[in-house]
Order: sequence, then structure tokens, then C-alpha cells
Amino acid sequence: MAEFNLMPFSSREITQNVEKYGVDKSSMPFARSFVLAIMAGLYIGLGCMFYFIVMSDWHGAFGPGVIMGGFAFLLGLTAVVIAGAELFTGNTMLTISWRQGKVTTAGVLRNWAIVIAGNLVGSVLLAVLARWSGHYQLNGGLVGVKVLSVGYSKSTLSYEMAFARGILCNIYVCLAVWMAYAGRSVTDKILAMLLPILAFIASGSEHIVANLFYGSYALLLKGTSVAAQMEAQKLAAITLPNFAVRQIFVLLGNIVGGGIFIAGPYWFAWLRGETPAGGTK
Repeated sequence: MAEFNLMPFSSREITQNVEKYGVDKSSMPFARSFVLAIMAGLYIGLGCMFYFIVMSDWHGAFGPGVIMGGFAFLLGLTAVVIAGAELFTGNTMLTISWRQGKVTTAGVLRNWAIVIAGNLVGSVLLAVLARWSGHYQLNGGLVGVKVLSVGYSKSTLSYEMAFARGILCNIYVCLAVWMAYAGRSVTDKILAMLLPILAFIASGSEHIVANLFYGSYALLLKGTSVAAQMEAQKLAAITLPNFAVRQIFVLLGNIVGGGIFIAGPYWFAWLRGETPAGGTK
């Protein structure tokens, strides 16, 4: 019988694997990247929908509440990692392959553009489906009120906070993905992601793909009956321009968080100085 290696991958092995993944991702055909990115947007949105149900009428202490919300949101990243999908926040770590000269700048930017576009399509499609399904009417409409409340916060956040929270978010999220790469089983991977994702939700950080779902869903609910349960001034602030401009800063923050704060140190520690195996920056 074949022996199974139960030891986790080492930090060096993870870094080398992420480098290889980056090469594969950058050379993936457009259609495959785009479809898998749509799936990632959908998966993250499913985690958001679960989060809204759990948090729709939470009146307890702050800490236990955000932990419960984090458990619900974990569904999204678990599906991305285990089922396989292309998520923009994780793909910010292509900078490792770029630093090694194995992926060009154009290759990185091409991948990011395709993936964020696919994530957007998946997020919007799921938001439309959630609206049609009446998901927002659950718990006497409190789910919808929670959606609008989150949409308001995403539409009024200061640019500085959007950028800083975007950095923090992708430190958490890419750490979760990085640690999942250490695992050899599905159970290993889920357990590795658990604490970073709970911390991400608890910290109130900003995830560009989750926000694409939050914003789309909130905009679709402005004309529904649940909107009457929200203050008119707050409802008026939920507009596409207000939301969209802040997501630019969130996206940039996510790139810094994953591409520099996580990928950078591990590249420096394990790959710096190694001879590139082809490709130029």
C-alpha cells in the first residue's frame, strides 16, 4: 500500500508552489480564467448570503456576533479553495512569480483584469438571483435591512479607511490561503483558514469581491419593501458612484495586502537570488 504523507508543506515549499501556481494562472486561457472567476464571485457571494442570515437580528455582544458571522462567511473562501476558482484577492500573490521573472508585468495585469471582471459578473449574477429568490425577505425582512446597512457602510467609507482596510483584509485572506496551501487534506485546509477568516470578519476589513456582492445586492434592494425600514438619508447614500469610487481604494489596498505584505516577505526569505527559469519582467 502507498504511504500517505501527513506532514504539512513547509514555508519554503508553499512559496515554491505559489510561484508555480502564478505561472499556471497567468498562462491560463481567457475562457477558463473568466469562468473560474465567475464561480469565485458566486462562491464568495454565497458566504455573504449566509453571513446576512446569521447576522440579521443579532443583538448579543459584539465579539460572539462577529465570530458567528465569520463562521458563515468562511463558506465562500472554503468553496474557492476546495472546489477551485479564481479569486482576485488570492491572485494578488502572482507578484511572487513576477519577482522571479517567470511572469511578465503584462501577464500579471492580464490575469488580474480577467479575474476581477469575472468576480464582478459572478457577484452581480448572484445578487440578482438573491433578489429574485426573496432571500432578503427572510426573518421578516431583517435580512434585507442588514444588506442595506452593509451597503450604506460600503458607500460612505472614507477613502483612507477603504485603502487601509483593504490592506488589512488581504493580509488576513492571503494568510488564510497561504496556510491552506500547507495542508494535504480538505480538513487541513479548512482548519488552516478558519482563524484568519474569523479575524478578517471581526476586524471589519474590506474585501473587494465580497464588496462587489454587498454593493450589487444593496442597490437591487433600494426599491423593495424592506427599504422602508431604513432611514431615508442612509438609503439615499447608497448609489453606484458612491460605492464604485470607494472600491477602487479597496482594490488597491487588497493588492498591497496580498502582493506586498504576504507575498513579498516569503519571496524575500525563500526565492530571492534564485536564477529565474525563463521569462522577463
